[in-house]
Amino acid sequence: MKMLDTYLAWLKSNYTTHEIDGWTEVITPFLDKNNDHIQVYVRERAGKIVVTDDGQTFSNLNMSGFSPTERRLEIMATIFRGFNIDWTEDSKIELTCEKSEFAQRFHSLMQTIISTDNLGYLTRENVKSMFMEDVAALLRDNEVTYHANQEVKGRSGLAVNFPFYIPAHKQFPSTHIQLINQPKANLKPFLFEWSDTEESRGNTKSIALINDANIQPTSKALSAFEKYEVTPFLWSKKDSFIDELAS
Repeated sequence: MKMLDTYLAWLKSNYTTHEIDGWTEVITPFLDKNNDHIQVYVRERAGKIVVTDDGQTFSNLNMSGFSPTERRLEIMATIFRGFNIDWTEDSKIELTCEKSEFAQRFHSLMQTIISTDNLGYLTRENVKSMFMEDVAALLRDNEVTYHANQEVKGRSGLAVNFPFYIPAHKQFPSTHIQLINQPKANLKPFLFEWSDTEESRGNTKSIALINDANIQPTSKALSAFEKYEVTPFLWSKKDSFIDELAS
């Protein structure tokens, strides 16, 4: 098929290589989520071919705020098993293969890199789920007792779900924690829910834990929380959040 021949010719013409310290740097035509060309490094070792991304894929994910929680590692492991590729202890996506296997194995490595990089494009629901997992892990790591997904019925008759409820301890009152992934979109619904459940909750404290990995809340939004006697904490400053719970 001529169209396929044209595509293969385009692929070939858009690969470039450079020799660097015994490695061949291969700049591919494929783009990562930052719109940069994906690069890998190839060399021969003991009669076999070694290909590595030199840790760039995981580095990009970490820089975007994608922390390796248990759930995320499970997703990654599924990707890697599917393509029969491994990652090293120092977070490099890497393979060693026979010369006769190079073409297919190189293709599998590229698919692995692209699929892993695409984890940065998680759906909003997955981001919400993973943020909740991150918060739960933080509470467990700091031995904070909590109950997950507590429903409180409001004056409107609607049940409001709070992801975390902290029972009263020492001098600290019982506390409901709501997670805010998008401050601009989540602010008004949360403040309504907080007001709606005021009678049912009784004398409980409220904390809004804000995921500021990608979106910074405005000072106006933070002030709005405080006007409703809700204490806002940024996830980037989670140590102060834990200090508050331990006080």
